[in-house]
Amino acid sequence: MIDTIDPDNQLAINNLNNKYPEFPNSKKLEFQDKELIEKLLLNFPPYSDFNFLSLWSYNTKDDIEFSIHNNNIICKMRDYITGEFFYTFAGSNSPFSTIETIFKYLQEHKLPLLLKIVPETSIDQIQVKQRFNIIEDRDQFDYIYSIEGFANLKGGDNVKIRNYCNRFKELYSTINQKTLDLSNLNDQVIFLSIFDRWRQFKNQDKEAITERLALERLFQISSQVDNLYNIVLYDVDKPIGFFIGEQCKSEYAISHFAKADSQNYHGIYAYLYHKSSMDLFNLGYKYVNYEQDLGIPGLRRSKEQMHPVYFLKKYSISPS
Repeated sequence: MIDTIDPDNQLAINNLNNKYPEFPNSKKLEFQDKELIEKLLLNFPPYSDFNFLSLWSYNTKDDIEFSIHNNNIICKMRDYITGEFFYTFAGSNSPFSTIETIFKYLQEHKLPLLLKIVPETSIDQIQVKQRFNIIEDRDQFDYIYSIEGFANLKGGDNVKIRNYCNRFKELYSTINQKTLDLSNLNDQVIFLSIFDRWRQFKNQDKEAITERLALERLFQISSQVDNLYNIVLYDVDKPIGFFIGEQCKSEYAISHFAKADSQNYHGIYAYLYHKSSMDLFNLGYKYVNYEQDLGIPGLRRSKEQMHPVYFLKKYSISPS
């Protein structure tokens, strides 16, 4: 995390704030909001839920709303699993006042007095912790991994992924990788064909539909952003897996989508993580955020086995 505040960035924030609603007024999320949200969170850890491209992609019903309060972002968004609305905020400016203001609004509108996925950085003050019920939400913790560790596969923590990669290379000698154009319709078909094969093997339904829509939304704006990164794995000329990530500020990258034919290519995810990390490491990145596990047992087990270097913790908050 960068602790110093850039005066020029603060001036830009102040100028932008004049264009945006103050809570409890709000507006629907639009692509033009990218500049403000990224400036407000410039000195904030890279929490996946408040990454603009993630917000944009998973806004599949076009109903995320946000507003500004104390130079913090307050969001009304949907639960990834249940689809129900909830409120949250990100930022570390006057958190007590911000939480009190949101709870007052929720109470007046007879809404549940609960904030979800609130970043640890937003509540890391004693006075806040003493005045509210603050509970760790383990299902929503972001997993942060060492890119160098995945790239070089050295050390005891990387034994499992190293073994998977070595076995993968022994079993499948005709693998090659390409970088495709996310804004190209023909290339988009390739990504979606891999996704649909994964969905068929995993017998996914509701969550997969949302994720596919999110992927398509990312395609829609891919030509307007310049920090997306992807690789596609091929067995000769057959596409079998892909990774799409974002090169973020400072030392971090975020994994947005990774799908592969693990039914027929054992160890392919480990190999995808290894190859994408090699590229990102050569670009100077140190950490990658592989997002949360949402409490899904198999996903948690696989993420834990890859040995994260730390978590970006999130909390639920209710009145004491």
